[in-house]
Amino acid sequence: MSLLDLFKTKPHPFVGRRVKCIEMKDEPHPIPNGTIGTIRHIGGGVINVKWENGRDIGLIEDLDRYEYVD
Repeated sequence: MSLLDLFKTKPHPFVGRRVKCIEMKDEPHPIPNGTIGTIRHIGGGVINVKWENGRDIGLIEDLDRYEYVD
């Protein structure tokens, strides 16, 4: 297995961590401020989150405001 293959199979260390949305900008239907979710994937400048309200929508790393809760 190449190093690239290993990188593709190993999840990002923050996958599974919980985050709280502080502010989601430039989204027509944003996640409400204060909503908590679990990180599912990180890549391409987007943190993909499964939110407690049932939505799956990503945070833009350099645009949206969020904080880790654990």
